Amino acid sequence: DPDSVFTRPVNPGAPTDEEVLTDAVDADADPTIPDPVAPTILDADALPPTTANADGPATPAAAVTGDVVYLVDISGTMIDSMPVLRQYLRDQIDRLAPEQSFSVILFRQGEATELPPLGLRPATAVEKSDARDWLAADAQNSRLGGRADPTDALATALNYGDADVVILSDNALGRRAKSGGADLNLRDLTAVLDDHPGVTVHAVQFFYPDDRRLLERLARRFGGAFEFVEEVTDANRNAAPSSPSLIGGLSALP
Repeated sequence: DPDSVFTRPVNPGAPTDEEVLTDAVDADADPTIPDPVAPTILDADALPPTTANADGPATPAAAVTGDVVYLVDISGTMIDSMPVLRQYLRDQIDRLAPEQSFSVILFRQGEATELPPLGLRPATAVEKSDARDWLAADAQNSRLGGRADPTDALATALNYGDADVVILSDNALGRRAKSGGADLNLRDLTAVLDDHPGVTVHAVQFFYPDDRRLLERLARRFGGAFEFVEEVTDANRNAAPSSPSLIGGLSALP
């Protein structure tokens, strides 16, 4: 399927002031965009606990204190970051308190697949274990392909009242470069959310900076926290803290 093949766009650099202002005004948002959030460096073999950044806004993990729905990008460009994303999400689910409820929705363009049974479930040990099993690579529930469009998943998440939404994706979210259509922008996504003023949207972006800063701006607009997870390389490996607790082993992609 040619639509399942996506060439990651080359980052052309930061948007101009005019581009930022135009998109922000279209979305009825404050045109002022904060400085980029410092990245978190995650190693698949040494995942650090996620805590609030004392020098900036809280991470999504620290900000979520009530019910939460995780929206997980399973489009084709996630192939290199998915192992770390899986481990990251398992860690976040395991940290939920028993009084919280949660769900997980996998998304790509035209699809939204929710952790069964549908709906929020209490964050008990049994429910957490079921979620980890469902997310495992060998369970075949998160095979990658297609483009990254969270619209359907957002619509599903909004059925759950005021539960926080956490989007986990990369810099290709909303890009439709090979379909001939325009990329999704901040205005498109806010159109889905504006009728639900009580919902807070957080975002976690993996590995690749986005010149549009779409996920960061979306989180800021809807009162959420943003985290950029940086890929571990030889250059930054020494900066990656070790983890005192990992949830299971890291599964390879199928």
